[in-house]
Order: sequence, then structure tokens, then C-alpha cells
Amino acid sequence: MRYLLIGLFVSLTTLVCSAQEKPIVEISGTYQYDHLKLSAGGASATLNLPRGWDSSVSVPILQWFDVVGDLSRVWKSYGSSSSTSSSCVYFGSCSATLSVLTYGGGPQLSYRTNDYVQPFARVILGDAHSSAGVSVSGVSASASTNSFLIAPGGGVDIR
Repeated sequence: MRYLLIGLFVSLTTLVCSAQEKPIVEISGTYQYDHLKLSAGGASATLNLPRGWDSSVSVPILQWFDVVGDLSRVWKSYGSSSSTSSSCVYFGSCSATLSVLTYGGGPQLSYRTNDYVQPFARVILGDAHSSAGVSVSGVSASASTNSFLIAPGGGVDIR
């Protein structure tokens, strides 16, 4: 009976101590869908980018403070031939692709008092690389640009 009580005490103490520790690293991967609103010279347009992914790595420094790195990409492709689209009747085949790649890092504040639900807030600073390409009957043109990225956000980790 005595050994059973000692074993129970050690087990419960170990559980309490492990629940208070922060993780070594947190890795996440998600699906991403973006809706862009583009404007230039008084004209504006909207575009949905339905294909995308996001990945992030978070390294806790303190119980409530993490350093996070983030990498994501979204894109949309159009393609048609003269037999499937009236817009390519005179050109043979047409295709277009738009892509946005972002990468950056920054601080994250995490509220780790519950093992199963942990809200967080973060600010990612980095670079956004946008590119577009068009091909009409084998003649191609493309353009790309880089811009500074500021991405504040937050969420809830549910385990």
C-alpha cells in the first residue's frame, strides 16, 4: 500500500510538472484561400486565389513569448484552347498564372494556461513576392514585384 501511494504521488507530480512546461517547437501547416482587391489608376478589380498553403514554425522563448517564422504561397491558373474558349479562337491556346509567395518572422504572444486551447497573437514582418505570367500561342510575358509584408494576426491552437 505504501509503494502504491508513493507511485501515485510521483505520477501526479510528474503530470503537474509536465503540464507547466512550454513546448520545444510548434510546427503547423494549413490551407490558405486569399481574396485580393487590386486597384491602380482609378480602376479596381477583385480576384480569388483558391489554391494555397501556409506553414509556420514557432519556438517558445518564455512561457508566453515565442519567435515565429512563416512561409506561404497562393496561386491561380487559367488555361484554355481555341476549342474550349471563345476568347482564344484567334490565338490557339491561352494561359495565365498569378502567384503570391510570402515569408517572414516576428514575435508571438501565447496564453498557455490550458493544455487543449491556447489563444495567440502575432505580427509577421517580411517580404511578399507577387508574380504574373501570360502565354498566348507560345508567346509569353511575365512580371514580378517584391513588397514589404506586415501581417498582424492571431488565432487559437486546439489540441
